[in-house]
Amino acid sequence: MDSPNISTTTSSSTIQEYRPKYAQPNKFDGDPRNYQKWKEDCSLYMLAHNNNFPDEHTAIMFMLYHMDKKALVWRTEFMAAHTVSGQGIHLGIMDNFLAALDSAFQPFDMEGDALWQLHALKQLSRPVDEYVSEFRVFATRAGLTDISQLIHLFRQGLDSDIAIQAIQRGPDNNLQAWIEAAKQGEEIIRMERIYLGGKQAKHPNRILAKEKYYTNPNWL
Repeated sequence: MDSPNISTTTSSSTIQEYRPKYAQPNKFDGDPRNYQKWKEDCSLYMLAHNNNFPDEHTAIMFMLYHMDKKALVWRTEFMAAHTVSGQGIHLGIMDNFLAALDSAFQPFDMEGDALWQLHALKQLSRPVDEYVSEFRVFATRAGLTDISQLIHLFRQGLDSDIAIQAIQRGPDNNLQAWIEAAKQGEEIIRMERIYLGGKQAKHPNRILAKEKYYTNPNWL
């Protein structure tokens, strides 16, 4: 008996190309502190969906649409300035549009603004890796190179329990060593909480004391 003829050819119609989905950028509220991120988010979104933006006019329209609150005043003025009676709106080229945006919304002192954001930055129970990524961005924008100041600001922004663990490891006097110490501290705390959580039914008071030890800000 002949074996059945089984085709190994897959119809091209059944194969779907995988395309990652990207969320649209948040609307820009006119706050200079949010300007750079908004501009980068718009650029990345348009790059990921380049087929939807065949020309600069479409790209400019997209960015204008994603403006809100205080930025709406600037948008209204920009559109009015580029409206020709009887001919509609001519938005111009992207380079000129971005230059106008920078002039209106880019902080006057970008390094000073980034340094302020670096001082205000806190981990707030986020993963250490996420905090590190944001810290590096602001440190670069601030042009900060002093190792002692970088370490101080990094440690100051860590959650207190992780900062304590990092300090106890006595890392070398460089930022990367402190980052690694913070990651190790994060993992130790995670494992201890798993262990202590299993003991909670038997020793609730002891666990509470343990948690207070690791979150006592006086240890910093």
